[in-house]
Amino acid sequence: MICDGEEKGMCIGGVFGGLHSGVKPSTTNIFLESAHFNPKYIRRSSMHHNLRTDAAKVFEKGSDPNISLYALKRAAMLITELAGGTIASEVIDVYPSPIERALIKLNYKDINQIIGTDIPKDKVHAILEALEMEMVEQTRASFTVTVPTNKSDVLRPIDVVEEILRIYGLNQVELTGKLNMSLMYGTRPSKPDIRNTIGDFLAANGFQEIMCLSLSQSNYYRELLPIDTTELVFIHNTSNVHLDIMRPTMLFSALETVVHNQNRQQTDLSLFELGKTYKRTASDFEEAEHLTLILTGKRWAENWLLKEEKEVDYFTLKGFVVNTLKRIGISSYQESSVQEPAFSFAVKYH
Repeated sequence: MICDGEEKGMCIGGVFGGLHSGVKPSTTNIFLESAHFNPKYIRRSSMHHNLRTDAAKVFEKGSDPNISLYALKRAAMLITELAGGTIASEVIDVYPSPIERALIKLNYKDINQIIGTDIPKDKVHAILEALEMEMVEQTRASFTVTVPTNKSDVLRPIDVVEEILRIYGLNQVELTGKLNMSLMYGTRPSKPDIRNTIGDFLAANGFQEIMCLSLSQSNYYRELLPIDTTELVFIHNTSNVHLDIMRPTMLFSALETVVHNQNRQQTDLSLFELGKTYKRTASDFEEAEHLTLILTGKRWAENWLLKEEKEVDYFTLKGFVVNTLKRIGISSYQESSVQEPAFSFAVKYH
């Protein structure tokens, strides 16, 4: 907060202006302030209060701390020239810990190796000069540059290489026609591979994948499936006030999908979803991944070979669950004591 001399809040610094500190048609005296804010704090305040203002979007990316005084003088000059104002005081500059330009050392060999082409040294020097990166030390193999404070994201050698490539041009880097890569392996299967295997298996068995919203209604967990409200992850959703939490279970997303289809005369459903649930713990948030299988109506589509139509039941669903686990190499599981029609398995795999 930015406050006056009586500790009265005037605005949220770098995020939102105050109602009583703004300029009105009757305003005759203006106090100009030009400040630099910590990007982390600005983003945290902006997200916490759900105030995504233009000021916050600028400051959270990192502003130039050494341009504040120049900007203040420039604003005062424009007011005097264009609006007939007069400057009533001297400039007060409070800057206890000046932020210096970063010093970064690079090797010419590393630059060419990372970019993939040989850039002449004089071309590298010209690009750095155009970017206002001053060279303070140079040898035949390396050099050290100072980075302007307006480039808050250039802090490492690789960042400087990226700046050089951006100006030099990606289109000037020729393709060699040769690709080098390292084989990677792990003791456990990768998560994307498991998801793809499960999706391919279920799709081959007539299932269709759905992607439901991660947002849900807190009323479900007060009236239908009581959950302690301290475990719910509430959000500010101005576009739809009913969707006010992150879903702690995928059950209601599945049921909403079933209702949507049945209201449109689609009663025979075979659906699956690979999604996440969210829960608040004592000190943090918990995010877990789940697989949901949905079966309703008839097991098979109508055809003249079937003598009788079979409805899906608990054992139909259980069969698909067991076969899905076997498909990804899981043979050890334990059925939970959840009432039908919803049930789950506690799975352990090696």
